Amino acid sequence: MQATTGSRCRVDYPPSERPFRFQSASTLPTERPYEIGTAVFFRVEALEDLHRVAGQVLDALNQPLVVLLLLVGTGGFLIAGELQTMWELALKTRAALEQAGYTVRLTKSDADQYASLRERADIGNTCAIMVRLHYDDTGFTGVMRAPENAARCPQDDPSRITVIDSGVAAESNRLAADLASALGLSVRDDTGGTSQGNSTPSGHPTALIGSVLSQVPVVCIENKMSLVRGNTDGQNQVAAQIVQGINAYFAGR
Repeated sequence: MQATTGSRCRVDYPPSERPFRFQSASTLPTERPYEIGTAVFFRVEALEDLHRVAGQVLDALNQPLVVLLLLVGTGGFLIAGELQTMWELALKTRAALEQAGYTVRLTKSDADQYASLRERADIGNTCAIMVRLHYDDTGFTGVMRAPENAARCPQDDPSRITVIDSGVAAESNRLAADLASALGLSVRDDTGGTSQGNSTPSGHPTALIGSVLSQVPVVCIENKMSLVRGNTDGQNQVAAQIVQGINAYFAGR
């Protein structure tokens, strides 16, 4: 680290460190994810500021990485048994991730609790990545992510368009690829999901509403129903594969 009073300072982290991203400021939050292989810039007004901020950076690098498991809500098009099954899978996946050294947040505290799409996105945006857990009784499977330039808009105000951040879309694609490889599934584009009074604006591909609200990489896993529904061994297998995929994603960063 090199710095002079009143200058912009650059801190490079070795690839072995856990990823965190910080804003350009003399006081840095410790809960935001940071991308390995890039640099943090901040302004130092005095040498004592440099010492203080450097301490914050080093403390943050010792914090556990936070992964969010987004569980299905209680509204929309739910399949019989999906709420309970995904709750069971989430608990097994959380345990497996924690054993691997991650900190995990869930979007609810029990199978029947409801959190809105906005609430789920707000929780997820405090984490490093977001992983949604679902299954479909039609046989549809895959790891979905929003394509580049995907967007949604309110049906009553189509001019108010929310487009997924290009960086989030790119990282979501990488996360989806690593998870799909571990799970033996295909990477797929987001579907439109439940409308919640929204539609897809002209000239944009569609996406799940949670994807366009996300500020961090986000995917939706549509699991094989036969593997997760009423199948404890299958749930344990999927949980282990999710850990494998997440490990691969962060190793690649």
